[in-house]
Amino acid sequence: MLTGKPLSARDAQRVGLVDCLVEQSDWPRAVDRLRRELAVTTAAVLRGTKKLLNESASQPKMLSAEHPWGAHVHGQPAAG
Repeated sequence: MLTGKPLSARDAQRVGLVDCLVEQSDWPRAVDRLRRELAVTTAAVLRGTKKLLNESASQPKMLSAEHPWGAHVHGQPAAG
């Protein structure tokens, strides 16, 4: 990601950037399912999640070679 190289959908899922993959023909149904799921989630939960994601993205540890995502960025297999 940091090199600007394209990331395949499968690789994005493997490193945790996406939760699931759907076929192009299933895309409208998948979007509708997610829309309904988000509609019942409270605004406070969504705000808290967004805050947590934003804060965690700014942590240097996330890109260290010891962290599973960082190990991938550094081209090393994740520990564990």
